[in-house]
Amino acid sequence: MKLKQKLDIRTIGYISTFEKITRTEYIDFYEHPSSLLFIIPQKDLKRAVGPQGKNVKKLTHLLNKKIKIIGLSDDPKKFLIDLIYPIKPLEITQENNILKAKFASRIEKARVIGREGKNLEFTNSFLKKHHNLEFKVI
Repeated sequence: MKLKQKLDIRTIGYISTFEKITRTEYIDFYEHPSSLLFIIPQKDLKRAVGPQGKNVKKLTHLLNKKIKIIGLSDDPKKFLIDLIYPIKPLEITQENNILKAKFASRIEKARVIGREGKNLEFTNSFLKKHHNLEFKVI
């Protein structure tokens, strides 16, 4: 599954509102029916979230969707952890161009993979796009 950036008027509105409220620029954006994911430079993460999550709360209220903001980390392991948060892997190993993650329970594993592998495809598309790596659950 390859995510393509489709910019229609609604998407441009989401991005414009995000940049106006957070005073940061986005690197990547993904719209899900119930939520929005913004990837921004790691150094701007604190400013984007705002004091006590004020900006995220404001965006959630204005756009009527859950908001997730992730800092683009140079470390692919940190980026993966941020993508799959709140699920925490026991360990992450990197072999060649593949990141492998081990989880504590089958439930966590199932949540990371998602129904019909959709969450795994989603995570893989961002890792491939930003770090040229593939993600596997072991």
